[in-house]
Amino acid sequence: MPWRFPPIKWEKFLWKLESAAAAGITEGITFEFSHFMSPNSMYPSAAALYRRYREYCGLQ
Repeated sequence: MPWRFPPIKWEKFLWKLESAAAAGITEGITFEFSHFMSPNSMYPSAAALYRRYREYCGLQ
């Protein structure tokens, strides 16, 4: 049975980032970057999530 776990939607990820920042958290750990957030993932949404995260962080 194939598993299907697509990357998180940007809006939910942004909410999690902002909630963590409000709690005073300044660093984080990602699980399965290569699958869920890499620009080289099989999911096109992973590349889009990575691009939006870089924009959010002010990275080019």
